[in-house]
Amino acid sequence: MPVPMSSTGLGRISTKMDSRNVVCIWATRCGELALVPSENQLLWLPHTPSAPTKSYKDACQHLLVKYEIRPVGTPEMFLQRIRVGGEWWQRVIFKMETFSKGKVQWVRQSRLSENPLQSDDLLTIELNAGCQLREQSLDETRSHLRQFKSSMDKIFASAQFDADRLHAVASTLFDAVWPCESFHWSVFIELTERLYGGNLKAVTDIYRLCCSRGSTYACVYDVLCVLACLELATDHGDVSGEMRCRLIFRMFDRDEDGMLDPGELASLVHEVEAARTIGGSVDTTRRDLAVAEARKVFDLKEKEKLPLVNFLTGVGNLRFRGTSLLLRAPHSVFEYLDTALAEPGRRSKRRRSPSKTSIDYTLAEHSVRVRRSGAVCDVLSWWNVQEREETSGDGLRGGGISNNKTMDSEISVEGENHNRRDLRLGRTISINAFNERNHSNELLVALRYFEQSVNASEKHKPKEAFSWADVDRNALAACIIKVCTDVKGVLLKEDRLLQLQSPVYILGDIHGNYKDLVCFEKALWRMGPVVTPCTFLFLGDFVDRGPNSIEVVAHLFANKQLAPEKFFLLRGNHEVRSVQRMFSFYTECKTKFGSDMGHRVWEAINSCFDSMPLAAVIDDKLFCVHGGIPPAWLLQRPNADEADSSQKLAGSMEAINSIPKHLPDPEVQSPLAWELMWSDPMCSKTSELFPADTSIEDQDVLYTEDFQANPKRRTAHMFSEKALNEFLHFNGLSHVIRAHEVQQAGFQVQQNGRLLTVFSSSRYCGGSNEAACVLADRQKLRMIRLDTS
Repeated sequence: MPVPMSSTGLGRISTKMDSRNVVCIWATRCGELALVPSENQLLWLPHTPSAPTKSYKDACQHLLVKYEIRPVGTPEMFLQRIRVGGEWWQRVIFKMETFSKGKVQWVRQSRLSENPLQSDDLLTIELNAGCQLREQSLDETRSHLRQFKSSMDKIFASAQFDADRLHAVASTLFDAVWPCESFHWSVFIELTERLYGGNLKAVTDIYRLCCSRGSTYACVYDVLCVLACLELATDHGDVSGEMRCRLIFRMFDRDEDGMLDPGELASLVHEVEAARTIGGSVDTTRRDLAVAEARKVFDLKEKEKLPLVNFLTGVGNLRFRGTSLLLRAPHSVFEYLDTALAEPGRRSKRRRSPSKTSIDYTLAEHSVRVRRSGAVCDVLSWWNVQEREETSGDGLRGGGISNNKTMDSEISVEGENHNRRDLRLGRTISINAFNERNHSNELLVALRYFEQSVNASEKHKPKEAFSWADVDRNALAACIIKVCTDVKGVLLKEDRLLQLQSPVYILGDIHGNYKDLVCFEKALWRMGPVVTPCTFLFLGDFVDRGPNSIEVVAHLFANKQLAPEKFFLLRGNHEVRSVQRMFSFYTECKTKFGSDMGHRVWEAINSCFDSMPLAAVIDDKLFCVHGGIPPAWLLQRPNADEADSSQKLAGSMEAINSIPKHLPDPEVQSPLAWELMWSDPMCSKTSELFPADTSIEDQDVLYTEDFQANPKRRTAHMFSEKALNEFLHFNGLSHVIRAHEVQQAGFQVQQNGRLLTVFSSSRYCGGSNEAACVLADRQKLRMIRLDTS
């Protein structure tokens, strides 16, 4: 049945870009098809992008008026869609008959192939009644190379085209040709000039590889395959090497007869010799000798042609060398994709690294557990860890580590140091005096003394580990205050939304647990952050609950001052004066330093807390925060349509940078900051989230809202999985990593794998939970659990 033109059409299908959602008209008159020239004077159907506020009928009417076409009867509407990952490219085609001449070029349908068409799609489009919808995935689109699919899968793997990277390149290709489905030579030239800066050699021959024999158009999947073969990382051995050699053979088989004649073979050999030579210049004598040697290798008589099978055999047996240098791009395609394809209006203020590729992260399958010494003692899939947490009354302790000796000997992050006490680390040095020129280093030396136990001797009184003994507390306090002064200056220079690049270790709540912090130090930055090739991000809640909040803050601030570009600190909900007075940090300061000096230390530290950033983004993909995402109404959304209902759930995280840099009272001064510090995710166990006096009916009502009041905290909000997905999508992110809630295994994967909660203080409040951190590196998120037994 024909689909009538209605005010609603087939309904709206939201796409990321208007150019991916196009309305076309297929108007015929006496066996002729209406076409219009494009910018490059190639012919295609009259078409226009579908505006978000207009219906398909409106777009079609606009085309009819523009080109003065009057349809006969009711047009039929056809929807054709192609999916790449989670994105769609669609064209709505209105088919009609007309008798009007219009402002178009009429081409007889039987002679379409004789005209300079934008694409050969017009030769294959089928608009049959009863088939109004056609949906295809990337793997279902046209291709002449799909017959080698198993080989191409090897190519993609070798080129490091994982699913996300492959989708990123395919999206770029479809954006270049849409609403067509195949490339014309001129479009391919324009694309490669953008991707490779005009430095790609032999573009004409490379384009021919993308086309099937006898065709002058290239399908998107085939261009994708050839670009993967061009990557410098693509292996030239085994299956991927054979596929590359097939393409190299065809590249020089310019008459497409399936054989290399003497001239074509000579051209191939010349290219190999030029690639081997600095500057690419080879003298005539050397070239002639190389050609003669090649003909000898392939056992060719005079004027005899070289077939493909003999070429593959010669290369495979390593009798003919140098083909690995051919069919190579000057650089990876992702160098362009990372720097030039940010969507207009999205993350326009974000700083991007030209050497990093903006692709989504995926969860690593395993969680690693390390000893205090840094040796790996347990490797489990993260879902098994969570299952053990849920089924074991004692959490994870005491199980699953039956092969400790094997793990210790075979998988070691850092060898056990049996002579630790022989190392002259100055851990028992007296700290009666402090070096005024480097307060941070002196403070770290003092903390090593605090950590170490000291036996009685002529020089030292006995001291228990993690105690100050008879240290001069006023000198210690003065040093902490001076470090705070330096650190505050550093923090005030940072954006409220940090931009970081992997690799990054991400740690959650510490809560005054200095013993665990020292364990993380020994495992992750034993030699100090300055000489450690990673960045460290702490998600807040450094104080309260535990006995050594002063020491935790002193350690973090000292490292922040020494390595401001390696150590990053976010503010948590316990970095607030009113909260500390309710818990233990304020009392701890006064107990350790006396009423007056303790208050001064407490104020100096809180002055730094007031200046801390609130969130961070890693590789433009990972949003890191203490609490969680804020309600969308607190986020700016530039140029948002007031009628757009999606803005209720999503907004630009760039609003975080508008938060004041000095924030003594965040609850009053910045509701956005308060939400970032306090919010929680909703979970399936709703009964755990509400006070005991909340009725089941009230729970159900609250739980269905995407941002609801947080009954657990009695402040801020909770966010749903839907709200999280909208936030991620709008800001181009893949995951949110947060802290704020204790987890038995030290981490928890939530909300369909897009939310990670990490907690870095073991035995929290006398419990049995483990401590963990997250490593973000090479598009993987790996959970590392700390063995504190």
